[in-house]
Amino acid sequence: MKRFIVVLGLLIVVAVVVCVGGQHLKSSLFPPQSEPGAVVLDQEAAAAQERVVRVRGQVMPVRWMTLSFQTDGRVAELAFQVGDVVQAGDVLARLDTEALELEVQAARDDLVTQEAQLALTMEGATSTANRSLLIAAAQAEYAAALARYEKLKAGPTGEELIVAKADMEKAAIALQKAQAEYDQVAWVPGVSALPQSAALQQASIDYEQAKANYQILTTPPDEAQLKQAESEIAAAKAELESVKAGPSAAQIELAQSQLARAQTALAQAQLCLEQATLMAPFTGTVTAIAAKEGEVVGGGIPLITLADLTQLQVETTDLDEWAAARVKPGQPVEVRVPALNNKVLPGRVVSLAPQATVLPTEDVVYQAIIALERQDPALRWGMTVRVDWPEPKFM
Repeated sequence: MKRFIVVLGLLIVVAVVVCVGGQHLKSSLFPPQSEPGAVVLDQEAAAAQERVVRVRGQVMPVRWMTLSFQTDGRVAELAFQVGDVVQAGDVLARLDTEALELEVQAARDDLVTQEAQLALTMEGATSTANRSLLIAAAQAEYAAALARYEKLKAGPTGEELIVAKADMEKAAIALQKAQAEYDQVAWVPGVSALPQSAALQQASIDYEQAKANYQILTTPPDEAQLKQAESEIAAAKAELESVKAGPSAAQIELAQSQLARAQTALAQAQLCLEQATLMAPFTGTVTAIAAKEGEVVGGGIPLITLADLTQLQVETTDLDEWAAARVKPGQPVEVRVPALNNKVLPGRVVSLAPQATVLPTEDVVYQAIIALERQDPALRWGMTVRVDWPEPKFM
């Protein structure tokens, strides 16, 4: 009887344990369904709260430009130094313009000649008052063609050979000097942009030209050259006969065309002369100069960097796709400057690049432009910053 009571008690205890354990297991495996998805939503909200748009950027001028000459030349003047403030229209630099001024004068002289030639042609078409002048000019050209032919057959004089040889030897010495100066900097990265590279190229051209001139003088004329000279004589003779007969409509048209070409040549020469002066396109500060007075610079090679440092902005450098989807123009941001003890400056998004930039790391970024609502005098071009969007929202 006593054993029966003990066994019955044990069975009751086991039953209680099984019921309580079962209920606990059920509640663990099957949580209450009164708020479906509440836990998942809470986790997503917390994760979204942590994913704040925070990117890096760089301080840049709103307006800046690298300036260069359009043609090769020697720098004759640098009017300002790095750090100087210049006004729009100020002359920043000049090239040596002696050769360019001669080209302008030659083009101007040719224009005067062509104007006179057209006037004579037009007068000759209606009267014979100036016919003698036209005939004299044609006779002079015919005589010159004959002289060139005789000169070609006779060959150069001894004096001409001496001068040509001296020019070639002088050019060879200049080339050796330029080569030596280039060899001293040949190891420098970007050596092709250095003045020594341009100087070597020019010296090589001068030498080849002097050498070619000397070889031409020392080489007897061939059959083709003689025939060309004879052809010039025939053309000059035909022109003389035509002038004696009076100008035709074709001759008048030719004179007009030659005048138009002379006008174009003068305009081009004047433009080249104007381009030898580098002027400031806007008011700003000279931040870099890539050459010194007396150095030869290449056309199109950046020479002077000009920037308006009174208006700085921020350009982001690592705004990824997720962040770009939450950014739009007009949004306020906070710009933190580590170099200024993490000073915070208010800003606003001005623009967002419509096309991504793929970095060498294959990361995709979009550039955003941030306008600073307050210009801090301690800011410098090139400082790195951190940009925070206080409340980013998916657009």
